[in-house]
Amino acid sequence: MSTVLVTGGNRGIGLEIVKQLAQTNQFKTIYLGARDVTKGTKALSSIPSSSTKIQVIPLDVTSNQSIQETVQFFSNEKLNVLIHNAGILIDGKTGKGSLYEAQQTLAVNYFGVINLNTALFDKMDEKTGRIIVVSSRMGQLKSKGKGLQIGNLEHFTTTEQVSALANEYIDAVKTNTVKQQGWDMYSYSPSYSISKCLVNAYVRVFDTLLKQRGSSITINSMCPNWVKTEIGGNSAPHEASFGAQTAVYLATSKDVENRSGGFYGEMRQLPF
Repeated sequence: MSTVLVTGGNRGIGLEIVKQLAQTNQFKTIYLGARDVTKGTKALSSIPSSSTKIQVIPLDVTSNQSIQETVQFFSNEKLNVLIHNAGILIDGKTGKGSLYEAQQTLAVNYFGVINLNTALFDKMDEKTGRIIVVSSRMGQLKSKGKGLQIGNLEHFTTTEQVSALANEYIDAVKTNTVKQQGWDMYSYSPSYSISKCLVNAYVRVFDTLLKQRGSSITINSMCPNWVKTEIGGNSAPHEASFGAQTAVYLATSKDVENRSGGFYGEMRQLPF
């Protein structure tokens, strides 16, 4: 029996992922990571009973201290599956300006993923480890309308290059030179789209590094589609349970146990 950690597991797609994983009876323990433990504990009451133990742990992916406390929590246990689900979409919604929104969005959606992934990597089971990143089609690297900077992502070979570009985007927002520097995303949520594009690039690069070291650990990203959540809104065509299906597929299916470096949606591989 194995263990899994789901970040942002107290609501929306994350909570649905926890529910569906529990019903598979493939896991001894599911750790529900929540920034607010009270909300995480409250979410437990909505999860149908199963033979799987579900435990809430405090986890704020933007806090180095919280990440290190999570590493200590797993000091005597290996993780079989790590699902990076925590994410935000706040473009134009905070009233605090585009710089604040860009910084917060990348802090959660991009840097939160890579920092937690780096910290917990040694805790992954070397033979069965699966890493899954909840991303979006809005971050597909081959999407039309991405700026020239985003085009560079396809050719990056190190995670440091991707992170440097993330910081360049924040600097462009700070200096109000986003379009001049080729960052025009033609999107209603540019910072969200860029954060997902960056994290998709990270998955590609990290997969290459895994293969170079001969690791059996896999990493894939996925799009949950447009679903009814706090991010997706009530007009979305699908329920949150639909959005969780591909993450659960990547976490449990034998069809993908040796596949890595892919981008998935509706339980099938999509082009990056």
